[in-house]
Amino acid sequence: MKIELSLNRREPIQTVSVVSQSNAAALSEAMTRLRSWALIRGVPVEGEAIVQFAGPAITRVHLPVGEPPAPHPDTGVSLDRVPGGVTVLASGVALADGPQTARALEDLLANEAPVSGRAELHPNPGETFEGTLVLPLVRAPVRPIEAIALELGRRGPGAEKRLSAVRVVTVARQAGTGGEEIASRVASILGWRPIGREVLGEAARSAGVTPEVLAANTRRKSFIERALESMAYRPPEFGEAWTPPLVSQAAPHYTSADYRRFIEEVILDIAHEGNAVIIVHGAQLLLAGHDDALRVLVTGSLSRRAERLAAEQGITVEKARALVLESDREREKYFHEFYQSGWLDPCSYDLSINSDHLDAIAAARLIAELVDSTRLPPAERAGERQLAHSR
Repeated sequence: MKIELSLNRREPIQTVSVVSQSNAAALSEAMTRLRSWALIRGVPVEGEAIVQFAGPAITRVHLPVGEPPAPHPDTGVSLDRVPGGVTVLASGVALADGPQTARALEDLLANEAPVSGRAELHPNPGETFEGTLVLPLVRAPVRPIEAIALELGRRGPGAEKRLSAVRVVTVARQAGTGGEEIASRVASILGWRPIGREVLGEAARSAGVTPEVLAANTRRKSFIERALESMAYRPPEFGEAWTPPLVSQAAPHYTSADYRRFIEEVILDIAHEGNAVIIVHGAQLLLAGHDDALRVLVTGSLSRRAERLAAEQGITVEKARALVLESDREREKYFHEFYQSGWLDPCSYDLSINSDHLDAIAAARLIAELVDSTRLPPAERAGERQLAHSR
């Protein structure tokens, strides 16, 4: 595979942007939505749309514009900027090959010119899904660009896919499955950081987000939270760094597009650092293109989830069933509204665990052993050595 590379230096680009899935229909809709917003607001458009990769399942579509007014949060449109500086350009890259080509190029440049931002696809004139891949760099590469292009040709989208050691685990869960306990045990077994909503809140405060802004950007309390508060229930803490478990976290949703963007950036930074177990809504979609991420879904039958919740909260099974159903509806609505995705889509996960048949200890051990197995040499991954079942 021959890929032509070149270096460029650019100024920052003022844009407005929206989050989109990476399929053709969703991207076309996002581009049309941004152009319609600019037309309605009388904002001059100053270039073609740019597709910024967060993974094969999620992208952020940018539209270069003149200095616009701040978008209203309810529109989902964010005032944004594509970073300037040194970039490497790869021409003739298809949208479907973009994330994989970017990862191969990033690996080649890791020791000489680290990447400073997300990869972008700048579509060719008159086309939507093929163009120039742009990768922002901290500095220009040490090696000649021709040598890098030659090596990339051997390792690009046509090359054999490598198995990467898992460095981050995301755990999505239905209410009443005990997913928080499973995630906490995985973090404990691996000696990794558990990342929940409280940790992200601390990150926001450290970045200068005031308590008032945090409060203003949190969606109204979920049905479950309101119902439990009406019963004077106060959920117990589950570990020093962990969030209160289960239903009090049922809908940590944010209405501000800018604040959601901040949370997404924090999750991506945490994933880049590695050694973390993340239990935050949407992390499995944000990290869909990361070969070193293991995305887990903890699910279970409605009857068993209601029974577990009733026992944990000291309420009747009938009330627990209503809470679980409402939680399911709110999460489904949230993912369709902000990610245009059904959050229970099996293609969004690498591993699904049925909590009806595995308790928290067994499920956590299974996940941890799967993580450990990715660190083994290829022959041992194929089963030439038995994994230890005790720690």
